[in-house]
Amino acid sequence: MLLDATNLVEARRRRLYTIADQRDVKLVMVRVEAPPEVVRERLAARNRQEQREDHSDADWSVYERMRRSDEPISRSHFTVDTSEEIGPAVEMVVREITRWMRGVG
Repeated sequence: MLLDATNLVEARRRRLYTIADQRDVKLVMVRVEAPPEVVRERLAARNRQEQREDHSDADWSVYERMRRSDEPISRSHFTVDTSEEIGPAVEMVVREITRWMRGVG
């Protein structure tokens, strides 16, 4: 499951924690981030596009407002900086899921 910026507050993530715990499934949490200057450039580039695949109207002011409400993730999680190569992080997540699936079967 992929959660987006609407899940920046820990209270909103608790529902997901409860669902995973009740069903006894592995919850692999990945925090995806980038330095603010990279985010600013990505938002500006996206907003310059005439035809986009997304319908978001988020801009720098939206990012700044949401960033202020960001709370730490209380559960074990991976952090991926998307301004760098993400391949190793993706491999870690796959290994974690594979390890859990082998234990389930």
